[in-house]
Amino acid sequence: MKKLFHSIAIGITISFLLSCATTEKKVGCIEGKCDEGYGVYVWEDGSKYAGSFKAGRFNGQGTFTWPDGRVYTGIYVDGKRQGYGVMSWPDGSVYKGQFANDDITGNGTYKYTDGKVYTGPMVKGKANGKGVLEWPDGTRYEGEFIDNRMEGQGMLIYPDGRTLKGRFVNGILVNE
Repeated sequence: MKKLFHSIAIGITISFLLSCATTEKKVGCIEGKCDEGYGVYVWEDGSKYAGSFKAGRFNGQGTFTWPDGRVYTGIYVDGKRQGYGVMSWPDGSVYKGQFANDDITGNGTYKYTDGKVYTGPMVKGKANGKGVLEWPDGTRYEGEFIDNRMEGQGMLIYPDGRTLKGRFVNGILVNE
């Protein structure tokens, strides 16, 4: 009896393992209406979109997950990120703000993994224009940015109240 039970248990285990090994990954529209309405679409590489579709394209609220762990949740227009959204990366950095034509473009807040926080205008994923950069120790820069660099007129404000005002070039204060 014990031998029979043992043989049955082994048979069930082998059947389960074989069924898992031969299960194919579902791709394409796996749920809902991916042409018009709400649906879930999965690509061969593991990318996944869950959200609103219109004429077979992402349109409205949705979440796109990349195989590397990046996640975007926000508004889509004609298949592109457009309007307010939240983008997160596997390293822990997060951007909350405006997107235009599928790029991080517009006003927003970017939290870096080292604890720094930038708030202000972004163009194609980089700080550009008048913004504020804060460090975890309370130091703060208010001023102009070009391609993520403190560039132009600005002011550094330290936690003890000291301030340095002037022109910055490549992130360095060159004159007060």
